[in-house]
Amino acid sequence: MSARLFVAGIIALVLCTATTGARAKSSGKPMPQAETTQRDSDQVAFTAQDRQATRDWYHTNTANPPAGFRQQDQLSADLESQLQVGTKLAPDLQRRVRAVPPDLEHHLAAPPRGYRHVAIGGQIALIDKDNQVYDVIYHP
Repeated sequence: MSARLFVAGIIALVLCTATTGARAKSSGKPMPQAETTQRDSDQVAFTAQDRQATRDWYHTNTANPPAGFRQQDQLSADLESQLQVGTKLAPDLQRRVRAVPPDLEHHLAAPPRGYRHVAIGGQIALIDKDNQVYDVIYHP
């Protein structure tokens, strides 16, 4: 039991650190909390509220994760390295795309027209109709 708590704590720490770093890199300064999903015509991303809702959802569903989030659904290191903002999903990743669970999708800001939230090997991505990746919420 204590090993699970330790792992959960490490995961939370990594998520917090990765999210903060990604936000700072994207604009050079922290983003306001009330930011919309689409910041401008060239930049589409998850909001801070989306990231928090996803962390909360992961925490709630750790014991019994749905398909796409189970241990056997996780991406290999090679595939995970290909899931990057600014790239098009490789065919191997496209085959692993699943719908975001409705109980999580309900808490995410609606994506702009022509974009959708998807689950890929336990990660949540924001992609367009051509499978271009605009943002990813990573879950270790």
